[in-house]
Amino acid sequence: MDYYLRNNLNDQSVLQLEEAAKHNARLLPWLLQLLDQMQDQKYLELSASNVECMFKVAIYIAECHARHGEALTESMLLLVQHGHASIRSYYDQLERNRQQCLDHLCSSIMNSTCNGHQHICLLYQLRKLWSSKQDEGEKLDWSLLSNPRKSEDSLQLTIELETQQMRQLVSRLYRLSTEDELRLALNRALELLPFQLWMELWREPVGSLMYERCLVLRHMICDMLEESTATSQRFVQAITAYLTEESSSSNVYRFYRCMSQPRFVQALCSYCHVYWQCETSPAQHMIYLTHLLLASKSPCRVQLFNKLRQLKNLPDILALLSKMAFIYN
Repeated sequence: MDYYLRNNLNDQSVLQLEEAAKHNARLLPWLLQLLDQMQDQKYLELSASNVECMFKVAIYIAECHARHGEALTESMLLLVQHGHASIRSYYDQLERNRQQCLDHLCSSIMNSTCNGHQHICLLYQLRKLWSSKQDEGEKLDWSLLSNPRKSEDSLQLTIELETQQMRQLVSRLYRLSTEDELRLALNRALELLPFQLWMELWREPVGSLMYERCLVLRHMICDMLEESTATSQRFVQAITAYLTEESSSSNVYRFYRCMSQPRFVQALCSYCHVYWQCETSPAQHMIYLTHLLLASKSPCRVQLFNKLRQLKNLPDILALLSKMAFIYN
């Protein structure tokens, strides 16, 4: 698709209705198919090239529709045999709010794919380029969007800053000479650094040179959670702080993806079990975290509930969560 876009996107392909309809007939079904796959397969993995192509296609279709309107829809439908309802629905959404369509695409890439967080920087750069042209009232330079990335820096945009910071931290920790020094430094780091950086430990690819080191640190963190140490308490507070940020809806999805790691789920459930067993005046951050872990979309909902049902005060816990759920929702 990248080759097709580089060789076919230009001003004339937008201005001329016949050309626009021909390209829309090729591009829109491809885009809709990928969006459907993202809804059905939460673990779909997209490359940087996939993301760029999807963004370019969405912008191209929006530009064509802004110029030709209903005439584009009718001309394009004559060229395709299937999916007329979904195609017309997409054009109707563009008619209402094309900015919202683009927002939906970016949100789907980030939240409905297994590696969407890795493309945040790339999406930001593409959005910034497009928005600047819209604000200035200029025509979009299709040659700029259609050409391959021209610098090494833009290639690095697919690697999230937090991933780089995590790898630097892991390298520093492993320069320490003894296990006691490593454990002490890890405790301090857990108290000081935000949770989004620690999440990258669970995302490190199995084939990575850093994977074995990340795996050891993950087990050490899980041990702390199961032991309910003072450090683990502050770590859990950092989790909740991350989940209550402004962009909390996308943060929750990213947090849920960590739940694909059985050891982390087990450790977090054990921590919650011990907390609710001993606590008579629960802190707000623990009420909210437990609420999220027991939510219908939570991957560890059943496991945590089976842990909590062993407690005599389970009815009181559920009553409190039920009262607070109205506020949280």
